[in-house]
Amino acid sequence: MPLTTARGKVSARSPAPVMTITEKGLVLGAAVLAPTRNVGGVSEIVVEGAEERIPALLAIAYGGRVGARVLGNIRRASRYWRHGEQTLAAIELALTSLPPLSQGEQASSRLSLGERLLAEGLSPRELVDACGLDPTLLDVGKAYNPDQPRVPAGNPDGGQWTGDNTAGEGSGASVPRTGQPTILA
Repeated sequence: MPLTTARGKVSARSPAPVMTITEKGLVLGAAVLAPTRNVGGVSEIVVEGAEERIPALLAIAYGGRVGARVLGNIRRASRYWRHGEQTLAAIELALTSLPPLSQGEQASSRLSLGERLLAEGLSPRELVDACGLDPTLLDVGKAYNPDQPRVPAGNPDGGQWTGDNTAGEGSGASVPRTGQPTILA
């Protein structure tokens, strides 16, 4: 819906400073992180297949790795949205604990540019690498890896993943021991 400025000119909808679900999909800034599709008359957010796209765009927005639990919150928000539970979807997005975009339109512009580059065929890993970020940050969506090092049983955090992510080929990113979504610089 277009907005009218104080001078009477029509402008585009202002960028969403936090993740929001709209008729276009999951939106942050002016970028669509995950689009909607209509399946049998029901609108749903397409998260499956975007497990690298979403963290890549979030990394660009926030300047680094976004906690591994964020993708889980987005998946749950998508399920709630599909079932008509918009309030629960919004709560799941709030539980990501991601702050509002800083730097106003600059962060939104980075997101929009990243979205366009992905649409033109750049892979999420290439995009993140081109932005000077570590491409392994996209491994947050990887499945459980039994070879990933764990704190030995009998310790206070026994059985939890350690910060050392070197064991086993293709190890996924470790989950912070606090269990809280975090933004790592």
